[in-house]
Amino acid sequence: MRLTQISFHAVIAIGLVLVSLDSVQAQTTAPRSLLAREASQVTDAPTPAKKPVAETVSVKSEIQSDKQENGKTYTLRYKLRANEKIVSEVTHLATTNTKINDVSQSSQSRTVSSKVWEVKSVDKSGNMTFTQSVASVDLSQQVADGSEIRYNSATDKEAPPAFKSVAETIGKPLATITITTWGEVTDRSEKANGGNLGMGDITIPMPQEAITLGQQWETDREIRVRRTDGSPKIVKVRELYTLEKVSAGVAVISIRSEPLTPLREPEIEAQAIQQMSNGEVRFDIDAGRLISKSLAWDKTVVGFSGAGSMMEYSARLDEKVQ
Repeated sequence: MRLTQISFHAVIAIGLVLVSLDSVQAQTTAPRSLLAREASQVTDAPTPAKKPVAETVSVKSEIQSDKQENGKTYTLRYKLRANEKIVSEVTHLATTNTKINDVSQSSQSRTVSSKVWEVKSVDKSGNMTFTQSVASVDLSQQVADGSEIRYNSATDKEAPPAFKSVAETIGKPLATITITTWGEVTDRSEKANGGNLGMGDITIPMPQEAITLGQQWETDREIRVRRTDGSPKIVKVRELYTLEKVSAGVAVISIRSEPLTPLREPEIEAQAIQQMSNGEVRFDIDAGRLISKSLAWDKTVVGFSGAGSMMEYSARLDEKVQ
């Protein structure tokens, strides 16, 4: 008996190849500091089921006080140069264990891709326009006791049906994106839809003001999931960033996603958790670019396909600029 499950492994593999292209073209809000959010809430209506801002700020203020280097501040800005090419390797490993009544099934997927940014121009204000493509992929997927499906674009002439759509994108521009110096996407022309899967938007948004160690900022975004009847549902998510430390000119920034839309239905939660982020990035302050990203997922959802069902999702994503 084969177990029907809600974890779409072929889609996951494909989405990670096209990583960082936001699948719903979400309207991500400009980054704002927690202190700015506190000030705005003097006049804004309160949001239900939300942790009080004052409590969040006070907790981080203690951390900030311990970390401050005589009040030293840092300004985080992207500084891509025209005509340069940035290549990074993205590795994603995922295991999903599902159980429905007495039937259990395990599946694994592995994706290694080479992501390329080619910077086309930088205007007088510092806004950067670049294209994104995937130069190569090495994919594998196995469900239960079935045969492992593999595809390596460097060695295989033809891709299996599960990865055919991936093979057709190799070496082709997937999108043209324009960002500000603080990482806000101001223009995007996509030629293919990619998966988000916890990667957020195309860049990590930075605060527009200088910050100290321990300070936080946030952005809101939307992810798309599907109900059991196939209809789409939008889930609103808040990304919370913290400047954890700076060493040798490299900033370590932690990322944590928290849903703003209540995840009451387990089948919705099972999809949403795969698109949230938890981990850290390293940002070269002088060069003005991300140099690495590490995200991890370890979640369990009970009742995703009825009362007797359970899903365990464990995954890790690592990206490193070459």
